[in-house]
Amino acid sequence: MTIRAGLIALGIAVSVSPVEAQDIHLADSLYRVATQSLESGDTAGFRDWMNRAAEQMPVGHLNRPFVQYQAARANALTGRASISAAWLQRILDERIEGLMIWYAGQDSAFNQVRRSPEYRAVFENVNRLTLAVTPMGGALFLLEGAGGNSLVSLGPDGTLLIDAGYEPGGAAIARAITERGGSLPRWIVLTHAHEDHVGGVPLLDEHASILAHPEAIRQLGASQEFIEGVNAPAKPFAVQIQPVTEIRRLAVNGDTAVIIPMPAHSGGDLIAWFPRARILHIGDNYLPGANPFMELGGIQDIETYLSTLGDFLSHLDSTTRVIPGHGPVSTLQDLRAVYQKTANGVAFVHRCKVAGMALEEIQQRGASEGLPAGWIARAYRRIK
Repeated sequence: MTIRAGLIALGIAVSVSPVEAQDIHLADSLYRVATQSLESGDTAGFRDWMNRAAEQMPVGHLNRPFVQYQAARANALTGRASISAAWLQRILDERIEGLMIWYAGQDSAFNQVRRSPEYRAVFENVNRLTLAVTPMGGALFLLEGAGGNSLVSLGPDGTLLIDAGYEPGGAAIARAITERGGSLPRWIVLTHAHEDHVGGVPLLDEHASILAHPEAIRQLGASQEFIEGVNAPAKPFAVQIQPVTEIRRLAVNGDTAVIIPMPAHSGGDLIAWFPRARILHIGDNYLPGANPFMELGGIQDIETYLSTLGDFLSHLDSTTRVIPGHGPVSTLQDLRAVYQKTANGVAFVHRCKVAGMALEEIQQRGASEGLPAGWIARAYRRIK
Protein backbone atom coordinates (compact mmCIF):
# COMPACT_ATOMS: atom_id res chain seq x y z
CA MET A 1 0.00 0.00 0.00
CA THR A 2 1.42 3.38 -0.93
CA ILE A 3 0.17 6.92 -0.69
CA ARG A 4 0.93 10.12 -2.54
CA ALA A 5 -0.36 13.66 -2.11
CA GLY A 6 -2.99 14.28 -4.75
CA LEU A 7 -3.75 10.58 -5.20
CA ILE A 8 -4.93 9.98 -1.66
CA ALA A 9 -8.16 8.03 -1.43
CA LEU A 10 -9.03 9.50 1.92
CA GLY A 11 -11.32 8.64 4.21
CA ILE A 12 -11.17 8.79 10.39
CA ALA A 13 -10.10 9.02 13.56
CA VAL A 14 -10.22 9.82 17.12
CA SER A 15 -8.37 13.01 17.36
CA VAL A 16 -6.51 15.52 19.35
CA SER A 17 -9.63 17.66 19.73
CA PRO A 18 -13.41 17.25 19.34
CA VAL A 19 -14.42 17.03 15.71
CA GLU A 20 -17.37 17.41 13.44
CA ALA A 21 -18.82 14.39 11.71
CA GLN A 22 -15.97 12.78 9.83
CA ASP A 23 -15.97 13.36 6.10
CA ILE A 24 -13.61 11.71 3.64
CA HIS A 25 -13.95 14.48 1.06
CA LEU A 26 -13.27 17.17 3.62
CA ALA A 27 -10.26 15.18 4.83
CA ASP A 28 -8.96 15.04 1.25
CA SER A 29 -9.31 18.82 0.85
CA LEU A 30 -7.64 19.52 4.19
CA TYR A 31 -4.77 17.15 3.35
CA ARG A 32 -4.12 19.00 0.11
CA VAL A 33 -4.14 22.38 1.87
CA ALA A 34 -1.74 21.02 4.49
CA THR A 35 0.63 19.73 1.82
CA GLN A 36 0.56 23.08 0.02
CA SER A 37 1.37 24.84 3.32
CA LEU A 38 4.44 22.66 3.80
CA GLU A 39 5.57 23.26 0.22
CA SER A 40 5.38 27.01 0.86
CA GLY A 41 7.46 26.70 4.04
CA ASP A 42 4.57 27.23 6.47
CA THR A 43 5.19 24.45 9.01
CA ALA A 44 2.64 25.81 11.48
CA GLY A 45 -0.01 25.80 8.76
CA PHE A 46 1.07 22.28 7.76
CA ARG A 47 0.57 21.18 11.37
CA ASP A 48 -2.83 22.80 11.88
CA TRP A 49 -4.32 21.68 8.56
CA MET A 50 -2.91 18.15 8.88
CA ASN A 51 -4.33 17.79 12.40
CA ARG A 52 -7.74 18.65 10.97
CA ALA A 53 -7.30 16.25 8.04
CA ALA A 54 -6.42 13.41 10.40
CA GLU A 55 -9.41 14.22 12.59
CA GLN A 56 -11.69 13.88 9.57
CA MET A 57 -10.36 10.50 8.38
CA PRO A 58 -13.05 7.82 8.89
CA VAL A 59 -12.31 5.15 11.47
CA GLY A 60 -11.15 1.92 9.89
CA HIS A 61 -10.23 3.48 6.53
CA LEU A 62 -7.05 1.89 5.16
CA ASN A 63 -5.47 5.29 4.47
CA ARG A 64 -6.25 6.66 7.93
CA PRO A 65 -2.85 5.78 9.46
CA PHE A 66 -0.98 7.47 6.58
CA VAL A 67 -2.69 10.77 7.34
CA GLN A 68 -2.21 10.28 11.07
CA TYR A 69 1.49 9.75 10.42
CA GLN A 70 1.65 13.05 8.56
CA ALA A 71 -0.07 14.71 11.53
CA ALA A 72 2.60 13.21 13.81
CA ARG A 73 5.30 14.53 11.45
CA ALA A 74 3.73 17.98 11.34
CA ASN A 75 3.62 18.27 15.14
CA ALA A 76 7.16 16.94 15.44
CA LEU A 77 8.42 19.59 13.02
CA THR A 78 7.03 22.28 15.31
CA GLY A 79 8.35 20.67 18.50
CA ARG A 80 5.02 19.43 19.87
CA ALA A 81 6.33 16.14 21.24
CA SER A 82 3.28 15.04 23.23
CA ILE A 83 0.81 15.59 20.37
CA SER A 84 3.16 13.99 17.86
CA ALA A 85 3.56 10.95 20.11
CA ALA A 86 -0.23 10.80 20.64
CA TRP A 87 -0.77 10.47 16.88
CA LEU A 88 1.88 7.73 16.68
CA GLN A 89 0.28 5.86 19.59
CA ARG A 90 -3.11 6.12 17.91
CA ILE A 91 -1.69 4.54 14.76
CA LEU A 92 -0.25 1.70 16.83
CA ASP A 93 -3.46 1.18 18.82
CA GLU A 94 -5.74 1.06 15.78
CA ARG A 95 -3.56 -1.65 14.19
CA ILE A 96 -4.62 -0.95 10.60
CA GLU A 97 -1.02 -0.23 9.68
CA GLY A 98 0.31 0.28 13.19
CA LEU A 99 3.97 -0.47 12.65
CA MET A 100 4.36 2.23 10.02
CA ILE A 101 5.44 4.36 12.97
CA TRP A 102 8.79 2.56 12.56
CA TYR A 103 9.47 5.21 9.91
CA ALA A 104 9.58 7.89 12.59
CA GLY A 105 12.91 6.45 13.67
CA GLN A 106 14.35 7.20 10.22
CA ASP A 107 12.43 10.40 9.48
CA SER A 108 14.36 13.64 10.10
CA ALA A 109 11.05 15.44 10.79
CA PHE A 110 11.12 13.78 14.24
CA ASN A 111 14.62 14.93 15.20
CA GLN A 112 13.30 17.55 17.66
CA VAL A 113 11.12 15.12 19.59
CA ARG A 114 12.92 11.78 19.32
CA ARG A 115 14.50 12.06 22.78
CA SER A 116 11.24 13.03 24.48
CA PRO A 117 9.79 10.62 27.07
CA GLU A 118 6.47 10.53 25.17
CA TYR A 119 8.21 9.42 21.97
CA ARG A 120 10.29 6.78 23.77
CA ALA A 121 7.19 5.42 25.50
CA VAL A 122 5.47 4.79 22.17
CA PHE A 123 8.43 2.81 20.85
CA GLU A 124 8.64 0.76 24.04
CA ASN A 125 5.07 -0.31 23.21
CA VAL A 126 6.24 -1.37 19.73
CA ASN A 127 8.71 -3.78 21.31
CA ARG A 128 5.86 -5.41 23.28
CA LEU A 129 3.64 -5.87 20.22
CA THR A 130 1.59 -9.06 20.02
CA LEU A 131 -0.16 -10.21 16.88
CA ALA A 132 -3.72 -11.41 16.40
CA VAL A 133 -3.44 -15.07 15.36
CA THR A 134 -6.40 -16.77 13.67
CA PRO A 135 -6.43 -20.48 12.67
CA MET A 136 -7.41 -20.77 9.01
CA GLY A 137 -7.67 -24.56 8.84
CA GLY A 138 -5.06 -27.26 8.54
CA ALA A 139 -1.56 -25.89 9.15
CA LEU A 140 -2.43 -22.29 8.23
CA PHE A 141 -2.66 -19.29 10.55
CA LEU A 142 -3.41 -15.66 9.76
CA LEU A 143 -1.13 -13.15 11.55
CA GLU A 144 -2.42 -9.59 11.85
CA GLY A 145 -0.66 -6.54 13.23
CA ALA A 146 2.87 -6.75 11.79
CA GLY A 147 2.04 -4.57 8.79
CA GLY A 148 0.19 -6.34 6.03
CA ASN A 149 -1.68 -9.59 6.66
CA SER A 150 0.80 -12.45 6.99
CA LEU A 151 -0.08 -16.12 6.47
CA VAL A 152 1.98 -18.90 8.00
CA SER A 153 2.00 -22.68 7.53
CA LEU A 154 3.36 -24.59 10.53
CA GLY A 155 4.24 -28.27 10.57
CA PRO A 156 6.78 -31.03 10.08
CA ASP A 157 7.90 -29.81 6.66
CA GLY A 158 8.99 -26.53 8.19
CA THR A 159 7.49 -23.06 8.34
CA LEU A 160 6.32 -21.17 5.27
CA LEU A 161 5.60 -17.48 5.74
CA ILE A 162 3.85 -15.15 3.33
CA ASP A 163 4.85 -11.52 3.97
CA ALA A 164 6.97 -10.30 6.87
CA GLY A 165 5.46 -6.96 7.90
CA TYR A 166 7.49 -3.93 8.94
CA GLU A 167 10.93 -4.34 10.47
CA PRO A 168 9.75 -4.58 14.12
CA GLY A 169 6.97 -6.89 12.93
CA GLY A 170 9.55 -9.56 12.17
CA ALA A 171 10.23 -10.10 15.86
CA ALA A 172 6.49 -10.30 16.63
CA ILE A 173 6.01 -12.84 13.82
CA ALA A 174 8.90 -14.94 15.14
CA ARG A 175 7.33 -14.92 18.63
CA ALA A 176 3.92 -15.94 17.25
CA ILE A 177 5.50 -18.84 15.35
CA THR A 178 7.63 -20.17 18.20
CA GLU A 179 4.79 -19.84 20.73
CA ARG A 180 2.89 -22.32 18.57
CA GLY A 181 5.75 -24.78 18.41
CA GLY A 182 6.91 -23.77 14.95
CA SER A 183 10.43 -23.24 13.70
CA LEU A 184 11.61 -20.03 12.10
CA PRO A 185 10.72 -19.84 8.39
CA ARG A 186 12.18 -22.26 5.90
CA TRP A 187 10.50 -20.29 3.14
CA ILE A 188 9.44 -16.63 2.99
CA VAL A 189 7.20 -15.55 0.12
CA LEU A 190 6.99 -11.79 -0.49
CA THR A 191 3.83 -10.72 -2.31
CA HIS A 192 5.54 -7.45 -3.30
CA ALA A 193 8.32 -5.08 -2.29
CA HIS A 194 6.57 -2.50 -0.11
CA GLU A 195 7.99 -1.96 3.36
CA ASP A 196 4.89 -3.16 5.22
CA HIS A 197 5.34 -6.60 3.64
CA VAL A 198 9.12 -7.05 3.62
CA GLY A 199 10.71 -5.08 6.47
CA GLY A 200 10.63 -7.93 8.99
CA VAL A 201 12.67 -10.38 6.89
CA PRO A 202 16.05 -9.73 8.61
CA LEU A 203 14.52 -10.44 12.04
CA LEU A 204 13.22 -13.86 11.00
CA ASP A 205 15.74 -16.33 9.56
CA GLU A 206 18.75 -15.43 7.47
CA HIS A 207 18.86 -18.99 6.13
CA ALA A 208 15.30 -18.99 4.74
CA SER A 209 14.64 -19.37 1.03
CA ILE A 210 13.07 -16.04 0.04
CA LEU A 211 10.82 -15.93 -3.04
CA ALA A 212 9.67 -12.82 -4.89
CA HIS A 213 8.81 -11.51 -8.34
CA PRO A 214 11.87 -10.28 -10.32
CA GLU A 215 10.50 -6.73 -10.36
CA ALA A 216 10.09 -6.85 -6.58
CA ILE A 217 13.73 -7.93 -6.30
CA ARG A 218 14.76 -4.96 -8.43
CA GLN A 219 12.70 -2.59 -6.26
CA LEU A 220 14.15 -4.01 -3.06
CA GLY A 221 17.65 -3.37 -4.37
CA ALA A 222 17.00 0.39 -4.32
CA SER A 223 15.60 2.86 -1.80
CA GLN A 224 11.83 3.34 -2.02
CA GLU A 225 9.49 6.12 -0.98
CA PHE A 226 6.64 4.48 0.90
CA ILE A 227 5.43 7.31 3.09
CA GLU A 228 5.57 10.68 1.43
CA GLY A 229 8.87 12.38 2.21
CA VAL A 230 10.47 9.28 3.79
CA ASN A 231 12.55 6.66 1.97
CA ALA A 232 13.08 3.06 3.04
CA PRO A 233 16.68 2.04 2.28
CA ALA A 234 17.68 -0.71 -0.14
CA LYS A 235 17.50 -4.19 1.37
CA PRO A 236 20.78 -6.15 1.62
CA PHE A 237 18.80 -9.41 1.51
CA ALA A 238 17.61 -8.60 -2.03
CA VAL A 239 20.66 -10.40 -3.44
CA GLN A 240 19.62 -13.73 -1.89
CA ILE A 241 16.00 -13.72 -3.16
CA GLN A 242 14.97 -16.41 -5.62
CA PRO A 243 12.98 -14.93 -8.55
CA VAL A 244 9.58 -16.45 -9.34
CA THR A 245 8.92 -16.04 -13.06
CA GLU A 246 6.32 -18.79 -13.47
CA ILE A 247 3.99 -20.83 -11.28
CA ARG A 248 5.90 -22.57 -8.50
CA ARG A 249 4.52 -25.28 -6.21
CA LEU A 250 5.77 -26.08 -2.73
CA ALA A 251 4.45 -29.18 -0.94
CA VAL A 252 4.21 -28.08 2.67
CA ASN A 253 2.47 -29.43 5.76
CA GLY A 254 -0.30 -31.36 4.04
CA ASP A 255 -1.11 -28.79 1.36
CA THR A 256 0.50 -27.21 -1.69
CA ALA A 257 1.50 -23.57 -1.77
CA VAL A 258 0.94 -22.52 -5.38
CA ILE A 259 2.95 -19.33 -5.93
CA ILE A 260 1.74 -17.38 -8.96
CA PRO A 261 3.20 -14.23 -10.56
CA MET A 262 0.34 -11.72 -10.86
CA PRO A 263 1.96 -8.27 -11.13
CA ALA A 264 -0.52 -5.47 -10.59
CA HIS A 265 -0.41 -3.36 -7.41
CA SER A 266 3.35 -2.80 -7.52
CA GLY A 267 4.27 -4.26 -10.91
CA GLY A 268 6.12 -7.04 -9.05
CA ASP A 269 3.45 -9.08 -7.28
CA LEU A 270 2.91 -12.72 -6.34
CA ILE A 271 -0.23 -14.39 -5.04
CA ALA A 272 -0.38 -17.68 -3.11
CA TRP A 273 -3.08 -20.34 -3.39
CA PHE A 274 -3.55 -23.27 -0.99
CA PRO A 275 -5.97 -25.64 -2.76
CA ARG A 276 -6.65 -28.05 0.11
CA ALA A 277 -7.39 -25.29 2.61
CA ARG A 278 -9.05 -23.19 -0.14
CA ILE A 279 -7.15 -20.10 1.00
CA LEU A 280 -5.95 -17.39 -1.41
CA HIS A 281 -3.45 -14.76 -0.23
CA ILE A 282 -3.72 -12.08 -2.91
CA GLY A 283 -1.48 -9.42 -1.39
CA ASP A 284 -2.38 -5.82 -2.19
CA ASN A 285 -3.87 -6.76 -5.55
CA TYR A 286 -7.18 -6.60 -3.70
CA LEU A 287 -8.12 -4.48 -0.70
CA PRO A 288 -11.58 -4.66 0.89
CA GLY A 289 -13.31 -1.32 0.44
CA ALA A 290 -11.23 -0.39 -2.61
CA ASN A 291 -13.74 -0.68 -5.41
CA PRO A 292 -12.49 -0.96 -8.14
CA PHE A 293 -8.89 -2.20 -7.76
CA MET A 294 -7.08 1.04 -6.97
CA GLU A 295 -3.48 0.56 -8.04
CA LEU A 296 -3.70 0.11 -11.80
CA GLY A 297 -0.45 2.05 -12.15
CA GLY A 298 1.57 -1.11 -11.50
CA ILE A 299 -0.03 -2.99 -14.40
CA GLN A 300 1.76 -2.85 -17.73
CA ASP A 301 -1.12 -4.40 -19.70
CA ILE A 302 -4.48 -3.98 -17.98
CA GLU A 303 -6.45 -6.14 -20.41
CA THR A 304 -4.02 -9.08 -20.12
CA TYR A 305 -3.94 -8.75 -16.34
CA LEU A 306 -7.74 -8.80 -16.08
CA SER A 307 -7.96 -11.75 -18.45
CA THR A 308 -5.35 -13.73 -16.50
CA LEU A 309 -6.81 -12.95 -13.09
CA GLY A 310 -10.38 -13.53 -14.28
CA ASP A 311 -9.47 -16.96 -15.66
CA PHE A 312 -7.76 -17.88 -12.40
CA LEU A 313 -10.71 -16.75 -10.27
CA SER A 314 -13.17 -18.70 -12.44
CA HIS A 315 -11.48 -21.97 -11.44
CA LEU A 316 -11.63 -21.41 -7.70
CA ASP A 317 -14.13 -23.09 -5.40
CA SER A 318 -16.85 -20.72 -4.18
CA THR A 319 -15.90 -21.53 -0.58
CA THR A 320 -12.44 -20.00 -1.09
CA ARG A 321 -11.45 -17.46 1.55
CA VAL A 322 -9.42 -14.50 0.36
CA ILE A 323 -6.72 -12.92 2.49
CA PRO A 324 -6.02 -9.38 1.26
CA GLY A 325 -2.81 -7.51 1.98
CA HIS A 326 -4.75 -5.43 4.52
CA GLY A 327 -8.19 -5.65 6.06
CA PRO A 328 -10.54 -8.51 6.90
CA VAL A 329 -10.67 -11.92 5.26
CA SER A 330 -13.09 -11.81 2.32
CA THR A 331 -15.18 -14.27 0.37
CA LEU A 332 -14.43 -15.18 -3.21
CA GLN A 333 -17.71 -13.48 -4.09
CA ASP A 334 -16.42 -10.23 -2.57
CA LEU A 335 -13.27 -10.42 -4.68
CA ARG A 336 -15.18 -11.31 -7.85
CA ALA A 337 -17.52 -8.34 -7.36
CA VAL A 338 -14.60 -5.92 -7.16
CA TYR A 339 -12.92 -7.66 -10.10
CA GLN A 340 -16.08 -7.27 -12.20
CA LYS A 341 -16.41 -3.58 -11.33
CA THR A 342 -12.77 -3.11 -12.31
CA ALA A 343 -13.27 -4.93 -15.62
CA ASN A 344 -16.40 -2.87 -16.32
CA GLY A 345 -14.53 0.32 -15.44
CA VAL A 346 -11.65 -0.49 -17.76
CA ALA A 347 -14.11 -1.26 -20.56
CA PHE A 348 -15.88 2.06 -19.91
CA VAL A 349 -12.65 4.08 -20.06
CA HIS A 350 -11.56 2.18 -23.17
CA ARG A 351 -14.82 2.94 -24.98
CA CYS A 352 -14.60 6.60 -24.07
CA LYS A 353 -10.96 6.86 -25.09
CA VAL A 354 -11.63 5.18 -28.45
CA ALA A 355 -14.51 7.63 -28.95
CA GLY A 356 -12.00 10.47 -28.61
CA MET A 357 -13.25 11.89 -25.31
CA ALA A 358 -10.90 14.03 -23.24
CA LEU A 359 -9.84 12.70 -19.85
CA GLU A 360 -11.83 15.40 -18.02
CA GLU A 361 -15.05 14.41 -19.79
CA ILE A 362 -14.46 10.72 -19.04
CA GLN A 363 -13.94 11.58 -15.38
CA GLN A 364 -17.20 13.52 -15.29
CA ARG A 365 -19.11 10.63 -16.86
CA GLY A 366 -17.30 8.09 -14.70
CA ALA A 367 -18.52 9.73 -11.51
CA SER A 368 -22.00 8.37 -12.22
CA GLU A 369 -20.44 4.90 -12.60
CA GLY A 370 -18.84 5.18 -9.16
CA LEU A 371 -15.34 5.42 -10.62
CA PRO A 372 -12.93 7.78 -8.78
CA ALA A 373 -11.33 10.48 -10.93
CA GLY A 374 -7.81 9.39 -9.94
CA TRP A 375 -8.54 5.79 -10.88
CA ILE A 376 -9.88 6.87 -14.27
CA ALA A 377 -6.73 8.92 -14.88
CA ARG A 378 -4.51 5.89 -14.15
CA ALA A 379 -6.64 3.64 -16.34
CA TYR A 380 -6.64 6.22 -19.12
CA ARG A 381 -2.82 6.33 -19.16
CA ARG A 382 -2.52 2.54 -19.23
CA ILE A 383 -5.23 1.58 -21.70
CA LYS A 384 -3.92 1.22 -25.24
